[in-house]
Amino acid sequence: MDFILIKMTSPKWDEMWDWVASHPINQGLEEPSVALNEGYSWEYMGTYLQGNKAVSEFLHRCHKNTNTIHRLSYGHTINEDDIEKKYRI
Repeated sequence: MDFILIKMTSPKWDEMWDWVASHPINQGLEEPSVALNEGYSWEYMGTYLQGNKAVSEFLHRCHKNTNTIHRLSYGHTINEDDIEKKYRI
């Protein structure tokens, strides 16, 4: 298994953030991919990779709709062109 970081210039980056924005927890927010509250917003925590199957993790420390911590996991496929850095774990 590898821990990777997705390139910010990759189409995969936009796909992941579009998924976060469309998640039900963000419904009704003006900027759903940010969800700014008490100085906190959604953070990309990295991606775990097994073969071409990936799980990208996102964290919000104080979500605007609930004032609580939320974690999201996005399962998807990936190719080498999307990878900024890779670490064997």
